[in-house]
Amino acid sequence: MHALRLLCQSVSALLPESNIRFRGGLRLKGETCRIIGIDLGERRTGVSISDDLAIFAHPLCVIEGKSQKQLISDLLGIAERNGAKAFVVGIPRNMDGTVGEQGKKAIRFARKLQNRGGLPVTLVDERLTTVQAERAMISLGASRKRRRMSIDEVAAVLILENYLRQNR
Repeated sequence: MHALRLLCQSVSALLPESNIRFRGGLRLKGETCRIIGIDLGERRTGVSISDDLAIFAHPLCVIEGKSQKQLISDLLGIAERNGAKAFVVGIPRNMDGTVGEQGKKAIRFARKLQNRGGLPVTLVDERLTTVQAERAMISLGASRKRRRMSIDEVAAVLILENYLRQNR
């Protein structure tokens, strides 16, 4: 709990006027809604979506090679088409819990997404989700090509599943 408090303080220091909600910040329990999970990457962004009761996460798509502005537009369109009312963005942290350069990029992206779309955005720790996704795909016998094509989508599912599990 102390580490989470430190993370929130360090991120709040980066974004003192931010409306971004941190883990546990979405209070959508009791409502039927869908939530979109995002694994933000340099070249590909994995996208997942919850069921209407926000219990299960399912892979949705991988968005490749877009500018940040176009990516946000695509994600807002996906949210609208699927009736999603919130986003969960994975924030890559260093193993010691600090926020590195990629984490800062994810925070800036989440802020832009929330400002443009008006939907709540929650940041969650995504440490090792890509490693977990790769191991799961290997255990299922996925080829290297198949893993490379869908690893971001599976990581987005893991990010959203972690969030949903923590907020039941």
